[in-house]
Amino acid sequence: MKDMFFIKGLPLDAGQSHTFNEKQAWCQEILDELTEDLTETEKSKFESTINVDLEITRKHRGSLGDFILLEGDITIEYPTHCVKTFKMMKETQVTPVNAIVLDNNLEKELELEEETTFFLDTDELDLYFYHHKLDVKPIIHEYVFLNKNPYPRIDANEGIKEEEE
Repeated sequence: MKDMFFIKGLPLDAGQSHTFNEKQAWCQEILDELTEDLTETEKSKFESTINVDLEITRKHRGSLGDFILLEGDITIEYPTHCVKTFKMMKETQVTPVNAIVLDNNLEKELELEEETTFFLDTDELDLYFYHHKLDVKPIIHEYVFLNKNPYPRIDANEGIKEEEE
């Protein structure tokens, strides 16, 4: 499954569904980055998974030209430490994706250099840019790490049971 899409190769006004998971190298890289502070033993206590379901739709509108709408969800499960007890735990993150990807020439033209959101009709969408092709990896990476729980905590009975020595 590809993660780069040539904009002109996407059908106009017809959404395409795409699913990505840890079998794609770039998704596995995101999981590896989420667990980079863990030892191999700690990582082996729980399987890490990522599932990205995206609807990718190319649209065209006068002054905006061709643009892409991304809608979907990112679901991730990975091991981490509880910030309170430092016990191993499973963290689950579900993040909705609702973004618009504009041609990078519009960034300066519409003075969007400092913007992170864009209003299209009545919807406020996260703003990204493309240059001839859409690369979903950096967009998904940003969604994951902006929405990562900085203080994961577990209840007393939810930790991954440590092996007894």
